[in-house]
Parts: sequence; structure tokens; C-alpha cells
Amino acid sequence: IVDVNPSWTELFGRGDAGELLGLPIMDLFHARSHAALKGALVAAAQGRWAGHSLDTVASLPDGSDLPLALVLERFDYEDEPAVRLRILPQQRDLESLSNQLEEALQKDDVTGLLKPRAWRDVALAKLKQPLKGGCRMLAYLELDGLGQLGTTIGPFAVPEILDQFGALLRNQLHPGDLAGRVTHGGFAVLLERGNERDVEAWLGRVLQTVAKHVFQVGPNSTSLTASAGIASCDSAEAGLDPVLRSALHAGWQAAGTGGNRYVGAATEDDTTETDALDHDWVARIKSALMANRFRLVQQPIASLVGEDSTAVDLLVRMLDEQGEEVLPSEFLRAAERNDLTKNIDRWVLGAAMSYCAARKPDRVFLRISRASLLDASLGPWLEQQLRAAGIEPRMLVIQVGEALAATHLREAKRLREDLKSIGIGFAIENFGSGQDSSGLLAHLAPDFVKIDGALMQGLPTDPPLQEQVKALSEEAKTKGASTIAERVEDANTMAVLWQLGVEFVQGYFVNQPEEVVLGADGR
Repeated sequence: IVDVNPSWTELFGRGDAGELLGLPIMDLFHARSHAALKGALVAAAQGRWAGHSLDTVASLPDGSDLPLALVLERFDYEDEPAVRLRILPQQRDLESLSNQLEEALQKDDVTGLLKPRAWRDVALAKLKQPLKGGCRMLAYLELDGLGQLGTTIGPFAVPEILDQFGALLRNQLHPGDLAGRVTHGGFAVLLERGNERDVEAWLGRVLQTVAKHVFQVGPNSTSLTASAGIASCDSAEAGLDPVLRSALHAGWQAAGTGGNRYVGAATEDDTTETDALDHDWVARIKSALMANRFRLVQQPIASLVGEDSTAVDLLVRMLDEQGEEVLPSEFLRAAERNDLTKNIDRWVLGAAMSYCAARKPDRVFLRISRASLLDASLGPWLEQQLRAAGIEPRMLVIQVGEALAATHLREAKRLREDLKSIGIGFAIENFGSGQDSSGLLAHLAPDFVKIDGALMQGLPTDPPLQEQVKALSEEAKTKGASTIAERVEDANTMAVLWQLGVEFVQGYFVNQPEEVVLGADGR
């Protein structure tokens, strides 16, 4: 620290500026904020921090914590490069004060989480908002053996332990997560993530955090575990109650089988209605293909190393007969079961080439299904289409999921060779999700690896997870592959990725998907 103003000394409980000058900045912040703060400082010093707000926790001299939102700016101090840290000011106008008062009344004083009625109202309002991508799920969490705890250390200790449990949960939330107590001993969280595995990864780390925590009540201390259940809630049609009941049932099922675990949501594959649903979806998908009612949306891929290029991930959407957007999570499973994914893939690839001809991007990333990976005619078809489209092959990057490539390694190697001979790039997505990511790198030599978005869940505050991502990034680079982090949802995660040497990021924090192509002809 080279300079401070009186507000900083007052905020951090110091007598004067002299107590702060010369102090390492990390000494003022909790260890769980260090990785993100270091990454943001490096990026800001290099002029590549675009004014994002960074969530941190300051450590005060009395041992208490103080959450702070910081803005970092590069500037010169006495003709030397420096970084200025500003604390975002609180709005003090009457309207914001009224909103803060209303928000305070909705939240529990100790945990900071929403009270039951407030959580229900806010969750219902959020369910009515259309989901632009990914998945929306509800998780229910409850401590294991809470009833027995009352008999061992006293019934009056239970509310205090629940408050500590709620505070632990609050510290694990992402921006936009809605959490509140919904039963005497349980909490519900409404989450939006890239896919179900992201939700499960986040939930797994919450359970690990609870299991490691020592709950202290007066002279007594104990360790506890928690169980959780997950339910899908992609729409508001059925209302909130059935979804919450499903999550509660799954949570109790997890507790009944030993605790310290979660039970996921049942999929439509587990129901007897699958055949009937498939019959309806097959007709709708075929109709959409014939009427050209598929759409592409783009999600930008941003560089963390200053590379000035235009790269996007192209994602598919379907429109129903009323023109309403249908997410892949709703129709792709039925398409896979009924051999329609190859048709959809061909549409996507054709529309992507039209997009490239019109927009001239540096690269577009496209994922293909299992059916296309197993299709030996894909390579020749791509070569023929490229000649007709008149675009440079290097604009296209075909990506295959790690699990799919590992299961069909021979076909993945054949596709890699076909693409290389044509000049199309090749990427492995969900990298780091399998058992032998290193072996897959050696076999396939991809141009890009997309580090699994599930590994972004809790990354800013989890040092072992940071080491895992760093190792994946370094290994990919030794094989000549560029690294892209999937599903980055907040500034703190992006700042940590800067520290870990990841080169590119994509996700809702960078930009939500937006429509770019109206049909396979590019119009």
C-alpha cells in the first residue's frame, strides 16, 4: 500500500494512514478472497480489468469480517504504475433506503437469507422469467441428525447451529442464487447454472464445507454433515410447491441412505411417459426442421491474454409453432433417443457456415452429437459444404465432449484427422470431467480444450480446486492446446482464472446468448 485516504483507515479500524502504508494489501483481506484479488490486481495492472465489481471479505483488527465490493483501476502514482482500489458507495437516496429497509425485513438477521414467505414470493417471480439458457433447479439442504443433536448438547443449541448452517450456505451462493429457510431445519436454494452437473458440483462442495466445519455453541462444539435433494424447475407452469416437494423428498431420501450426500432429480427417462413424450417431440422436431424453425445463438468467448479476436460459441434453439423459443434441454434427449441429432447437427453446421460467410469471425465453436461423431461421412460432407460456402476452414472449430470422446476414442481420432486434413479446428469440451484427461490429450492433440464448467463452481474460495484447474491448464498448454474456461458466471472466478493461466473464458458473465442467425441461409 503506497497511499490511502482517511475513509480507508476508518473502515479498517486503524489509527492513521501510517499503519497501512507499506502493508501488503492481502493482510487486510480474508484468505478466501486472496486468489480472486490477486488475479484482479494483475489484470488491472496490465490494463485488462474492465471495471468489474469484485466481491471480497475484509478482515478487521477485532477479528470480524466485512464484505466489500471493490472496483480496481490502473493509474500512475508518482510516475509509477499502480492500481487504485475503490469501495463501491452505497446509494443513500430515499428510494434506495426504502428498498434496503424492505430487503432487510425480508431477510433473517443472523444468516442474511430470505425468510420463508419472502423466499417463496421472490422464487415464484423468478420462475416466471423465461430461462435464456442452461438449467434452473431447486436444491433443498438439511443437517443430518438434527433431532438427536437436541438431546446431546441441548435443544436451545439447535437454533444457533441452524444459524451457523445458514451462514455457511450464504457464503457459498453465487450472484443470483435465491436461498432461504423453508422448513424448521432446512433451506432451499433456487439456482441457475449451465447444466445439471454444475448444480451437482456446487452442491457437492457445499456438503464438503459443512462436513469440515466445527459448529461451536457456548462451551460445546461438534461436527455435522448435511444432505440435499435436487429438483428441476425450468418453468413456472406447475408452480413452486410440486418442485419443492420433489426436492424435499429427494433430500430426505439422501438422509435416509446415510446422509452427507445428495439425491438428484429424476429424469423423464425414469417415467413410463417417455414413449408418449417422445412421440410428441419427434413430430415437433421434424416439423421444425422442415419449416426451418431452428435458430443459432452466439455466446462470445473473451480473451484473458489480450488477444484481439472474434470468437463465439454457437448454440442451437428451436422455435415452436407459436414462435416461442425451446431450449436444447427440452428437446435434445428425445432427439437422441430417436436418431434425430444428426439432422440437427447438419442444420447447425450449415447455418454456422452461412454465419461465417456473412460475419467473418475469427472462429466459431460448434458441438456435435454422438450420432455425428460415429458418422464416417461427416468429414467429406464438411469439405463439400466448405467449398460451396466459400469460407476459410480455420473459422470452424468442432468440439466433442470429453466423455463422448473417451467412450468412442477410435471415432474421435478419425474425426480429428479428417478435420486436420480439411483445416478445421478441433476442441475437447468438459475437459477435466473424466478419469483420464491426460490420456485423451495425448491421443487427440486438440487445438483447444474447454475446462469443465463444473470446476468453476466454488473456484474463487477453493485452493485445491484452483490447483486442479491450474494443472489442467498447464498440461493442455504443454500439448499445444489453448485453454478456455466454460460457464464463468462472476468476476471473482474470472480473476482467479487470470492467476491460473487460463487464456479464454465464456459464460453468462461474459455475455448471455443472443440470436444471430435466423435460418440455414443466414437470413
